[in-house]
Amino acid sequence: MSIFNLPRRAADEDGSATIEAVLWLPFFMLLFIMIADAAMIFANQSRIHRLVQDGNRNFVVGTLANCDALETWLEDVTQKLAPSATATCSIVSNIVTATVTLPSGEIDLSGATGVFGGLTVRVQAQHLLES
Repeated sequence: MSIFNLPRRAADEDGSATIEAVLWLPFFMLLFIMIADAAMIFANQSRIHRLVQDGNRNFVVGTLANCDALETWLEDVTQKLAPSATATCSIVSNIVTATVTLPSGEIDLSGATGVFGGLTVRVQAQHLLES
């Protein structure tokens, strides 16, 4: 490479798209991770909602004796997904309402972004208590 070729090489734009792609790559990776985290939170929320509905149904048909048993059952079955999940139960006007509350950081995919870490997910279902 001679000194006379330097201006011509400086004006050459080959590879400039590669530089821009490398600069944008971290942004898009972060965006994809955030989308994956949000999708996993919604998927796990749906799974927990199904568990709450099953618990209400078990209570209504008599498999679970009282609200304390329903709360214990819900905390046991959600233990694998969210270890710090708490369950509450109430009966008002023959309607059983069960609620599971948990931090979203326990049900996201990576937690790498920390965007959803401070949120609380609350899943609630109601079932008619026929007597």
